Amino acid sequence: DVRLPSITLAISLEARKLVKEGWGEYVKGDYNASLASCSGMRKKALKQNSGAAEDCVGWALLALGESQNAANAFREALEIDPLFSPSDSGLVAARRAQLVKYNEGWSLSSLGRYEEAEARLEEARVGLDPDLLWLIEDGLAWILYYRGEFEDAKQAFRNIVDGNPKAYLSLTGLGFIAVQQDDFSEAVKQLSASFTVAPN
Repeated sequence: DVRLPSITLAISLEARKLVKEGWGEYVKGDYNASLASCSGMRKKALKQNSGAAEDCVGWALLALGESQNAANAFREALEIDPLFSPSDSGLVAARRAQLVKYNEGWSLSSLGRYEEAEARLEEARVGLDPDLLWLIEDGLAWILYYRGEFEDAKQAFRNIVDGNPKAYLSLTGLGFIAVQQDDFSEAVKQLSASFTVAPN
């Protein structure tokens, strides 16, 4: 199914008419009423192969602070209609919302407030999509690195990379530790691997 972006947007907007009442409640700031209204339209939308109801549910859940459930609703919408562009945006927003405490943890770490950073990272773990959990472990490993606990940090980074070969931050950590240990060929190997995964 190939659609031009303008046609896809028009189809998405037309599909949203199905959940017009839910969006009306959303605009008024009554997210619970929006959630109820849009949830009630799920079966009808599914019969029309429309992700509109799941999308509306996702945005209402996101407004209610339920980012993981919102992400699941956006995924459902995209499963029904992979080209339902508002749900692509919603999924990005929901995943970013899950990382607020993670980002706070990194900020605390950069200030040298490691115990607070560890606590914030542990808080961030709760309700996080499983595919993002490596970021928490990575943040904790970097705290070990900043404290100068290189062997523990190395083991932590290694465990992360073993479970997720695309964990570019952990590959960078392994490279930095190799530099600390004057193992420059290993440093080049790990840093090259990191840059290959995430060139920016």
